[in-house]
Amino acid sequence: MLIRHGETAYNHEGRFQAHVDIPLNETGRAQARAVAQRLDRRRWDLVASSDLSRSVETADLIARQIRAPRITVPALRERDLGELDGLSAKEYARCHPADMRRLQTEYGYAPPGGETATAALDRFCRGLSSIAEGRPHSAGADKAVLVVAHGAVLKFFGARFLRRDPADVELPGNCRGVAAVLGRQPATGDGWADVRGWDVAPHHCERSWGE
Repeated sequence: MLIRHGETAYNHEGRFQAHVDIPLNETGRAQARAVAQRLDRRRWDLVASSDLSRSVETADLIARQIRAPRITVPALRERDLGELDGLSAKEYARCHPADMRRLQTEYGYAPPGGETATAALDRFCRGLSSIAEGRPHSAGADKAVLVVAHGAVLKFFGARFLRRDPADVELPGNCRGVAAVLGRQPATGDGWADVRGWDVAPHHCERSWGE
């Protein structure tokens, strides 16, 4: 299962938030604790997060409650937005509507000083693959792993594996879940994901396994 980190001050204020390292606010901490309290601790073998503090803190709060080991995987970071980091998203959309649409819908578009959605998604998927393959820990394949990640990379991850236009895929909310089974194509070794739930309460994601 993949979930988006809890709320931060920048989320609350509607600011772009990429590699700027903003901690959770009190609402975000409450969201993470609420997620942890409703998960079945017997189901989870590992909690993984990016190295950004909002993701680490969300993962720590959940891992302690469900008594699972936790690792940090820097490749799971949010898409780098370069010069947009910290700006008001609403104001940017008002002043630069065409660029805002490209940012949200085009895989090949990079904001000034930032990275394309394709580059961010490829990096993110490499991070997921390293977890699925058991590097550098002992979880490996066929284990239940909870990944705490970020909105933009999850949006484009969903668009790719749901085979939908990114314009039609909304960001998951803070501490909302994406249920996915990850693997590789036997013939090519290419990664694949079976996305079984989108923007749902994380404890509902648990129901997607074993069905």
